[in-house]
Amino acid sequence: MAAVGDKSLAGHRQEALELWKKRFAEGTDYDNWGQVVEASEVYDSVRREMNEEIQCPELHFAPPDTVILRKIVSAVEMRCTCIQSPEARECTMDLSDIKTISKAFGKWNEGKPLPEVSTIALTKVKPAPSTARRPSEIEVDEVDGADEEFMPGGADESSLLPKPSLGPGKTLLTIRLEKIGLKDAPQHIDPFIKISIKDTLGGDVATCTSQRTASACKRSDLYLEFHVDLYIDIAVEDFPDSAAIFFELYHYKQKKNKISSKCFSFLEKDEFKAGDTVLEVYRKPTNFRRKKLNLLTVKPLYLHLSLKLS
Repeated sequence: MAAVGDKSLAGHRQEALELWKKRFAEGTDYDNWGQVVEASEVYDSVRREMNEEIQCPELHFAPPDTVILRKIVSAVEMRCTCIQSPEARECTMDLSDIKTISKAFGKWNEGKPLPEVSTIALTKVKPAPSTARRPSEIEVDEVDGADEEFMPGGADESSLLPKPSLGPGKTLLTIRLEKIGLKDAPQHIDPFIKISIKDTLGGDVATCTSQRTASACKRSDLYLEFHVDLYIDIAVEDFPDSAAIFFELYHYKQKKNKISSKCFSFLEKDEFKAGDTVLEVYRKPTNFRRKKLNLLTVKPLYLHLSLKLS
């Protein structure tokens, strides 16, 4: 069985490398002809795809390879800066550097590292923490006149809580956040989910800590996938009957250089039952009072969770 799995991983790795090689060839062609918009779009597509591979729990690349991938992500970010703002001080990544990276994918297909790239083109950058982008601000929705407290950060800055010790006789709720359905899922850049516990007035439940995932590890035509475990740091026995766990999806808007909320779901206490479950997804702004809700879409697309009580 292990051999089959290894073959499957190798096949995925090969497909990813072939795709990136093609993307780089397309991007450098646009770049060479001075087509800034088209080149930026292709480069950004490569950056997102590489980040998804780095962030996915089922890694298809060995740790040494992911270090190179992170450097390539930073190199692509730097090249985008250069072609969009040629006079910028940080404009140090030449087209020839990107072409050097592109040519090296052929050697990687043979299962070898990238010594030429790591010592030539990539000496200009340090391994990025998966996403070099740091949006300048966050688009905040107002709920009942109160600004949501949420600080901007990188898409890979996960703040998921460790497994807590709740004491004897207390029940821990663990939520496996699998995926969320969206009709335009592939269009979202660096999507992540914020998790918080709120009462019906929108206030934080005492002793409970808000947390957030890293960017989605995989995306398809209709889903953003996360596959992470969330530990709720209040025992089920102590969870207020009127409170709920909120899941808010955020994504990066490139044109506005902002992180914006997209939609939300919530899980109430009477839904704390072991097993798989799906939650309806509602339009923003987040309505912590849970009244007069509007579905994001009429299509059967939901937030998919798996709950465990222990």
